[in-house]
Amino acid sequence: MDYWHALEVYKDMVLLYMEEGQRWVNSHCAHLEPWQIIGATVFITLGAVWVKSFLFQQESLTSRIKKQWVRLIRKIPFVGVAGAVYGMAQSIPDRSIVTEAAWSYLDCLYSTEVKTNTSHMKAH
Repeated sequence: MDYWHALEVYKDMVLLYMEEGQRWVNSHCAHLEPWQIIGATVFITLGAVWVKSFLFQQESLTSRIKKQWVRLIRKIPFVGVAGAVYGMAQSIPDRSIVTEAAWSYLDCLYSTEVKTNTSHMKAH
């Protein structure tokens, strides 16, 4: 029966730390509205569930991180279009056309020439 007494000491220590944690959370959330506390709780809970489901899967963590980065990068409009253009370019037999089109497109994007239309300023 002595082990019950030892476990009771640990139970008291855990309760003491839980009360201290509760006071700490209450002091930091005293200035928040109830809806803000609920929103933060939902956000933290969903984030913890996502992290748990992301970390504990059959596939290795490094390959899942790589796949997640690829998904995020493909959501960037220019990268997603570039991937589609690259895939289409592989099916074209004469790739010099694709090279010229790509260079023309990049020239248009990064052109430093300033074209002004002054025809509307001429006196008639």
